[in-house]
Amino acid sequence: MTFKWFKYDNALMKTAYALRNEVFTDEQGFPAEIDIDEMDETAYHVVGFDGQMPVCTARIYLEHEGVYHAGRIAVKKIMRGTGLGKRMINELLNKAKALGANRVELGAQYDKAGFYEACGFARCGEKYMDADYPHIPMGIDL
Repeated sequence: MTFKWFKYDNALMKTAYALRNEVFTDEQGFPAEIDIDEMDETAYHVVGFDGQMPVCTARIYLEHEGVYHAGRIAVKKIMRGTGLGKRMINELLNKAKALGANRVELGAQYDKAGFYEACGFARCGEKYMDADYPHIPMGIDL
């Protein structure tokens, strides 16, 4: 597994968007127009490759001093259950730490909260709706 980090103006952005579209729009039914937002321009993005095949993606951005926000975390369906998701979370946490973060937060899809808890995140707020889907704020201290 190879993880490639990049900023918005990199050619890998198309690969990240394609993975996000596959998971969030095609598979989960989220509207495509809400995926790309202004945070993409300032975020650090990562795409994970299994050989030449892109299999996962995510982004992190500075939310406020010492705290990075992780999001758009997507793993190809055929790769779920292989431990790849946990490896990608570790990659995100290591990158955030290297950037000076002391905490990482995210908004987890409510039914995926158990996965993030298994990765060390804790719930840190109340359930809320995002794109008509329940989410829960979660965070981890580094």
